[in-house]
Amino acid sequence: IAKAGEKNKFTIIRPNTGQSAMTKKANEIERNYIRVQNLKILMKKWNEVFEFAKSPYARGSRIRSIGIVTGCVVPLWAKIQGVFNCLPGLSRAQQTMKIVRANLDDNERIVGLLIPGEAIEALIDMTSSLPVKS
Repeated sequence: IAKAGEKNKFTIIRPNTGQSAMTKKANEIERNYIRVQNLKILMKKWNEVFEFAKSPYARGSRIRSIGIVTGCVVPLWAKIQGVFNCLPGLSRAQQTMKIVRANLDDNERIVGLLIPGEAIEALIDMTSSLPVKS
């Protein structure tokens, strides 16, 4: 898709991951991608990848299982980071602490700490052993 207001810059949209945050110049696109002439074949392949990417287990899936910890997380920051660092299988990107905003189905917005799906159980175990303050 042509980037509004910028000559020769385009945004890439993929069926599995959606719109890219970066723009690319026309010559980069021509160098790195193949032009498909048959629109029927293109739409068939696009829809196949789009449907496959619904699975949270698909590589490059557009759907993933995550958790968001809300509230006062600063006092627990180091403990949460420790849980992330101890879990095998988490990528370096998943171990990085990120604050996110999410729009829920009922249009409520929440802000909190992103928890990878693989870390949710370990985090619940860690927090259940913490003392409760009244």
